[in-house]
Amino acid sequence: MILSSNNHFQAENIYHFLLQQPWAMVVLISSAVYIVVLPICGILFFCDSCSCATADSLSSSEALEITEESKTSKYLFALSLTMMTIVIAVILMLMIVYIESVSYAIIGSNEIDRSMDAIYADINLLTNTTFTDLTCKLNETFKKLSARINISIHRLPNKIFASLKQHCPIISLPQVIERFQIKNVTNFIGNITLAIKSTKSLANNLPKTLYQQSSMQNMIDTLEMIENHLITLLQQYNDIYKAANNTRNNVEFYSDDIIKMISLTLKPSNSFINVTLRKNNLIIMKMGQIISNLHFIIQEGYQKINNLIKTPLKNPAFKAAIFSISIFAIVPVLLVIIPSIIVITCGIYMLIRNDRYRFAQQANWRCAGLWSLQTAGAAFFTGWITMLIASITFMGGFSVETICQPFFHDKQMHLYRSWYFNRAVTNLINFSKLTAGIGEFLYQCKNHKSILSALKMESFLQYYEQMHMKYLPNAAEHTKKLIERKFIRSSLYESQIREFNNTSKELVKLKENLFNYVVPLSIAEQEQLLNVSFANVKGQMIELLKIMTEMEKNVIEVVKRSLNSENFTLIAQQTISYEYNLTINDISRRVLYAKFHLLNGSFICRPFYDTLVNVGTIFCKQFSRPIHGIWSSAAIIAICFLAIIIIVLCISTFFFSLNNNFERRSQNRYDLNIRRGNERNFRNLQRENNFSDTETSSTITY
Repeated sequence: MILSSNNHFQAENIYHFLLQQPWAMVVLISSAVYIVVLPICGILFFCDSCSCATADSLSSSEALEITEESKTSKYLFALSLTMMTIVIAVILMLMIVYIESVSYAIIGSNEIDRSMDAIYADINLLTNTTFTDLTCKLNETFKKLSARINISIHRLPNKIFASLKQHCPIISLPQVIERFQIKNVTNFIGNITLAIKSTKSLANNLPKTLYQQSSMQNMIDTLEMIENHLITLLQQYNDIYKAANNTRNNVEFYSDDIIKMISLTLKPSNSFINVTLRKNNLIIMKMGQIISNLHFIIQEGYQKINNLIKTPLKNPAFKAAIFSISIFAIVPVLLVIIPSIIVITCGIYMLIRNDRYRFAQQANWRCAGLWSLQTAGAAFFTGWITMLIASITFMGGFSVETICQPFFHDKQMHLYRSWYFNRAVTNLINFSKLTAGIGEFLYQCKNHKSILSALKMESFLQYYEQMHMKYLPNAAEHTKKLIERKFIRSSLYESQIREFNNTSKELVKLKENLFNYVVPLSIAEQEQLLNVSFANVKGQMIELLKIMTEMEKNVIEVVKRSLNSENFTLIAQQTISYEYNLTINDISRRVLYAKFHLLNGSFICRPFYDTLVNVGTIFCKQFSRPIHGIWSSAAIIAICFLAIIIIVLCISTFFFSLNNNFERRSQNRYDLNIRRGNERNFRNLQRENNFSDTETSSTITY
């Protein structure tokens, strides 16, 4: 599935994969050569006439005598025995390793059931905990974020209006006029006029001598001028107030229109918030579906592991196969070790004995030589079985390592992060666009990332990001375009303001003249009320001028500075852009904070990677290491068989040489005895003949 685009292994893929493992190919080829060549060499060795007649060929050659004069041969023989002893000891140790490895494999197969069940229980607990944690955090974060964004958007119109009041004084005109309505300026001017008329009436009641005084006439003239200006001022004030009211109505309508436009442009955003709330539930459901699918995949994988591993391991055939492997490896070793021990014992016995040339040892040396040949034959004809077991278990161990290396031992997790693997898993789990690949997920979990960060769930807040990246900027631009078509029509003209200002200035001058006049003491004594009325006129004039000054600053000046509607439109657009940008930045900051909180504060997914490591530990350590122990010990035993063959053939040469040496010396003794007997008989016969001749001569002489 990983090597091919159609999720199936192909021949060229397997060939390419094998080419990437040259050392494994060399080992398998070498073992195949060993399995084929070793028994063939044994057959050729024992079936060849020269090899089958070893004793005869040695008897025709010069006999090897292990005497004090031939110490080199003695040392070579002892060295061969020592080497053979060492090799046998190595084989025994390797056999112990082999048996222990087989026992560990059996124990691992028996314990894998319990280990996998424990891991599966941990995974169930892990997925449930993860889902609970994510659901709580997502619900809490989404609710807070939606509520705060909703508050920011609903506050936006009021914030814009407050900012317009600060930057465009005409917006505050209705409130200013309301303050003047409370003061009732019209009635106040009427009261001043009545006070002036009352003062004039009191002055007319004075005697002519006093009334006709110049100072008194100046006061009366000033009061009449003030009265006339007040009438004019009242008319101008009413006109200005009426125009200001009309302007105020226009401003209020314009302000309401701005609020409506802002609310209208924010309506998609408000609708979007409601949609986003529903999206939040979909995201939570999606996360639950992802975790549920992940749990389903784990469960399916667990069932497949049961079918692929646990079921065969529980099968009696598996235990029988393990037992057969043990027997097939032990039997060749016993067939080689037992005769080897006999050969070593005979060799040591021969080295210890001093009477090496006694005729009685002939049968022993021939027997030892035959045992050495039997050892060589056992090594020749059973060594290939040991190598075959090593090859089979090597392929099993190589297969396990082929799985363990990319799945569990690769720190960079290249296999998990491959495109084909992630496509297959994505199709199964249906992560859609909200997740990373399973390999990238596990790799991020390895680095102690949160589960949302590992799944690359930054996009789960994309709806909120659209709020401050799309909807609010669009709303701001829409509002600014609508404001371009809106104008404040002012009913207050500059001429009215100028005439009002001139009248106010004249009143100020008259007030100064009025304040420069003091009612003479003689007149005050004559008409006491006149002094009181005149003081009342002065006080009310002071209050009136204050009101006029305040009106000029707060009403007329506001209108004067805001008569240019185009300037107001520009300021309004700038204010709207500024407030929208503040809101956008606030929402962006809240979204980023929520994203940071979720990505870094959610459940740390390191246990998912630890679970994968635990699976790798069970699969690789409980199976890979025992299998490596089996094939490596079996392979070294097979190699030791080669050393046994070479050494034991050398030892057999010594044994058969000693045997032939005894036969030759026995024949030589027999021939020597016959020759000595013949010589003795000949001497006796010759002596007898000589004695007979002597007696005959004596008789004749006599």
